[in-house]
Order: sequence, then structure tokens, then C-alpha cells
Amino acid sequence: MLVASSNVQGYQVFDCVKVEFVEMWACPAASNSPLTVLVEFSADAGIAAGDGGVFSDTSVGVTPAHVFAKPSKFASSSLWNGAGTGIAFTLTNCPINAIIDVCVSYKNNDSAGPSAVTQALVGAATGQFYYRGLDGVATAATKFPAQAALTI
Repeated sequence: MLVASSNVQGYQVFDCVKVEFVEMWACPAASNSPLTVLVEFSADAGIAAGDGGVFSDTSVGVTPAHVFAKPSKFASSSLWNGAGTGIAFTLTNCPINAIIDVCVSYKNNDSAGPSAVTQALVGAATGQFYYRGLDGVATAATKFPAQAALTI
């Protein structure tokens, strides 16, 4: 989430983020062609060894694949992280048209100034709030667009 300070420059609204859960559904194109969805929280990003986790499911017949993934208590993605400080989770298997629900919490750091976003905005309206894709890339280039009122 960001706010535009000009038509090409924006600033992050929040300084820190933590992942509460990731939920994903995917329907097979045909009942005889199963597909798998997979969400991974990296073990090497955690505080202690073994804090990673892999969550997957495979569709059966017309029943969609469904994953509800919550990072472990001490995984780094479940702790407060500065925005842009690494990969919180990986969608290893994410079929086209999958529905992804990511629940995160945000907070601000009182001792930090505003942080400019790394990629220039295109045609933004000053003072307007915008969302980018799950990968932080501008909407025009992301593979995971946010379903929000305003995206850029």
C-alpha cells in the first residue's frame, strides 16, 4: 500500500508487516487433470532452524485444491519485518486463475521517516492511495495483481 506524492513518486504507508496466513484455492481445468497448489515459508528466513513450512493440496475430480498456510510462531514472516526486507513466502505452485487470500498486519515505526517506493509510478494522482501486486511490482507487470479499488 502506498500514497502518491506526485504522478511518478510514491511512499509506503506502513513501515512493518507480518504475515498472519495465506489461503489459496485453484479449480482444475477438467475433472481428469488434477493440479497442485503449494505455499512455502522458507526455513532459512526464520530465527531458528526448521521454522519453514510447506503447505500443499491437489485437486481431486471437480473438488478444488485448497491450502490454508500459517507461518510457524518463530518464522521470520510471522514476526514484524521492515517492508521490502526479504521474501515472506513463496507461491511455488500457483496455477493461472488461482484465488489467493493473504492476511497481513501492518504497523509504523515511530523513529523512521517515510520510505519511497522503488519503482516509479505511472499516471498516479497526488494524495491517492494505491496497491501493488503481491510481489511488490507495479500492476502492469505483476503476475499477482491486488483486487483493490486503485492499483498502480
